[in-house]
Amino acid sequence: RSRGLGDFYKRQYQRRVHGIQDMEAKRQQPVIDSEMPVDGEGRTMHLGVNKDDIANRILTVGDFGRCKKIASKLTNVKTTLSKRNFLTMTGIYKDIPISIVCVGMGMPNTDFMVREARHSVEGPMAMIRYGTCGVIEDTVPVGDIIVPKTTLLVQQNYDFDPVIDKDPSKAFFISKPCPADPKLHSLLASNFEATFGKTHIHSNGLDATCDTFYTCQGRKQTNFKDAAIEIDSVKRLYPEHQIFEMETYCIFKLAQFSVPEKKIYASAACIGLINRRLKVIATDAVVLEDEDKGGNCILDTLASFTFPEGEPANTKRLITLLKEQKPIAQTILNIPLKHTLSLIHISEPTRPLYISYAVFCLKKKKKIN
Repeated sequence: RSRGLGDFYKRQYQRRVHGIQDMEAKRQQPVIDSEMPVDGEGRTMHLGVNKDDIANRILTVGDFGRCKKIASKLTNVKTTLSKRNFLTMTGIYKDIPISIVCVGMGMPNTDFMVREARHSVEGPMAMIRYGTCGVIEDTVPVGDIIVPKTTLLVQQNYDFDPVIDKDPSKAFFISKPCPADPKLHSLLASNFEATFGKTHIHSNGLDATCDTFYTCQGRKQTNFKDAAIEIDSVKRLYPEHQIFEMETYCIFKLAQFSVPEKKIYASAACIGLINRRLKVIATDAVVLEDEDKGGNCILDTLASFTFPEGEPANTKRLITLLKEQKPIAQTILNIPLKHTLSLIHISEPTRPLYISYAVFCLKKKKKIN
């Protein structure tokens, strides 16, 4: 009898172990490459693109509205919105495929974009960031365009405690400068000067990319006791320092790190949104005009930029794909104003009924139409 009970409990234990193993197996799926995870269609984990969704020439922004506005200048646009809210709009401009990619703000998001875009396409790439910045020179008016020749990184040292540590120089790390690609930078600056006039373009300065918006850019906080960098700290080391922003260094540095067979050419342009010394901010009208005219300048730069390695084979292939894509339902982010949506709330009391109130409304709407 005891032997029978022992066998019974043994079987129960085995069933439990096997059940847990089965349950774990159902929650897992094989990963082809854990170093660069992609789904079954080859789309990357964060950017959500594969080789059919993104071009070798990229204009990256941080704002959804700016992305859509510049993408409206393209034809045969294909839109991809990832689960992580990266928006990629790829189309044709002057017979050249170009992608407008919205990454939001900051170094981590920019790192996702550069690495996953580089993984998705073959051949050389050109990337230009277009965003806003804080100006620290009183001779640079808001609304002017800064095309930085070099950039560096400012990082906060979270181990630094201003109450205990007495050396404020240890509160932040300032990297060495990293240059833009000379050829792409020169072409970009020339196009901006031709459109805005030389007096409104500043193309010989240094950008400071910061890993935070507040303390790393010298904004003192009363709700926290961590230190804020002195606004002139970078300028004392590098007199050519002109602006603070949050993404450019990542693009320039990864471009510098790119291997020869996967070369990236990088540059950037920034709208002077706030002048930190004069304490003024550009009006919405000025920013919108800069977005529109500046978008044209960058698209012209990317379309006319010639890769030293020759035009990527991906260019012709992507043009064909974009022109042959079948019309599909517009995404919510790209619905023309002439189209509208009907939104009906389905509540718990009506859902179990034979015909819910929502279905009744939809049928009624269909008959009326």
